[in-house]
Amino acid sequence: MTTADLLCAARAVKPAAAALSTAEKNRLLEAMAQALLDHADNILAANAADVEAARGVIAPVMIDRLSLSPARVESMAEGMRAVAALPDPVGELLSETARSNGLVIRKVRVPMGVIAIIYESRPNVTADAAALCLKSGNVCVLRGGKEAIRSNTAVVAALRAGLEHCGAPGTLVNLVEDTSRASAAHLMEARGFVDLLIPRGGKGLIRACVDSAKVPCIETGTGICHIYVYTTRKRAVRPCATPPRFAWFTGTLQKRSCPRWPRVWPVNRWSFGSAPAPRPSFPARPPGRRISTPNFWITFWP
Repeated sequence: MTTADLLCAARAVKPAAAALSTAEKNRLLEAMAQALLDHADNILAANAADVEAARGVIAPVMIDRLSLSPARVESMAEGMRAVAALPDPVGELLSETARSNGLVIRKVRVPMGVIAIIYESRPNVTADAAALCLKSGNVCVLRGGKEAIRSNTAVVAALRAGLEHCGAPGTLVNLVEDTSRASAAHLMEARGFVDLLIPRGGKGLIRACVDSAKVPCIETGTGICHIYVYTTRKRAVRPCATPPRFAWFTGTLQKRSCPRWPRVWPVNRWSFGSAPAPRPSFPARPPGRRISTPNFWITFWP
């Protein structure tokens, strides 16, 4: 199936995905998790072929991410069951305002539609992404790395078997079998077919999607960026036992882009990373205050 045909099939089942009740979605997720276990032999055989083909081509750390084992397949299934246990986000009331003329305005969570996810050669992400999309009432179009194409094909075949066993369309979960750059570019430009594009991987992949996408795209980060300021301590607490280095974010804070930033605090550039750096000092603030900035969270703990 071509990427264009796959996108047409995905768009066709959008209404069915959005109409699923919480109980139906949880039942499908449970069936998909069981299908992963039932098809574990096929998945592991396909993965062994991927790993053998990738040896000497990609770095050892990437080989480890590519590799599956019976324990990892079980972990993928447990992850799907964990998603099933989460509260259903669809239909959640976020806010409600009553106007003076009697008009009531509500903000309610609804599915996005078709979510395309481009990621690297990590077969476990295939199951994770499918579970999260289904739980939120969305159809997923998955495009993994070429090194994991056999593994991803086997995983998606198992997930579809679980869906079809419950009478649901298998096209709720879709895999782009074309691993060329052309297929990724097609997803980035698929207006009217892709409602949201999510790149999951390294900085280069994310930048390519953000720069080239003609559909809505979420620019994810390449790591978790937090700053923890302990106001009652005389020095910063190191995140590991390797002194005297800090693992803090480097960025520029601007008052105009962060209206909740306290006026009494300095706004400047901090540079913390693998090199030793002085501890920043701030006036004491109430404990547990969390401030959102355009690029990261800053959490202040006592």
